[in-house]
Amino acid sequence: MLNLPAIDPDEAEMRRVVVAALSGVRVGDAVLAARIERVPDRRGGWLRFANGAALAIDRLDGAPLRLDDDAIVAATQIERAEPLIAAIEAALGVSLVPESLATEPPEGLIVTIEPGAAAR
Repeated sequence: MLNLPAIDPDEAEMRRVVVAALSGVRVGDAVLAARIERVPDRRGGWLRFANGAALAIDRLDGAPLRLDDDAIVAATQIERAEPLIAAIEAALGVSLVPESLATEPPEGLIVTIEPGAAAR
């Protein structure tokens, strides 16, 4: 028998719902695939939202896009990421209002979203 860690049933359901909601979402020519991460990305460039969520982007449309500490550069990068942010908002039924940039990942659930093969 596997020795898996115990997870609170509510957290397990939240993980299932978030991954299911984000997987298969179309953003431009890409289709997203989501998975839960055990270890957060600590390279910085986290865009924090007013609701406590955060987003770090490595690549967008095949090109690097790591959010910069410079506010002017970051604003341009956030504008470039707006279709992705809008798709996440629609998939999760939440409003993501950018609030600040951070070097540290958020506490709690970390989800990686990348191009996948599924279609919705």
